[in-house]
Amino acid sequence: MNITTEKINDFTVLKIDGRIDTSNFSVLEEEVNQLFSNGVNNIVFDCSGLNYISSSGLRYFSLHRKKRFCCREDSIYATCNLL
Repeated sequence: MNITTEKINDFTVLKIDGRIDTSNFSVLEEEVNQLFSNGVNNIVFDCSGLNYISSSGLRYFSLHRKKRFCCREDSIYATCNLL
């Protein structure tokens, strides 16, 4: 998996290429946690470059959305081209 980060206006776009599975989804988790530590609230996950995502990867997106964004009115979360 390769993750590149780009700032576009008020959004931070994480472009994810390759595979997300049980062996590497923690890398994505660490990257996102670092963004939150730096005060980033508006995140777009661009999954157009993914060629595989395991159930662990899907679970990460689902739980992360609930954990980080559902109770925050000042945040935007978007997942693009996931399926």
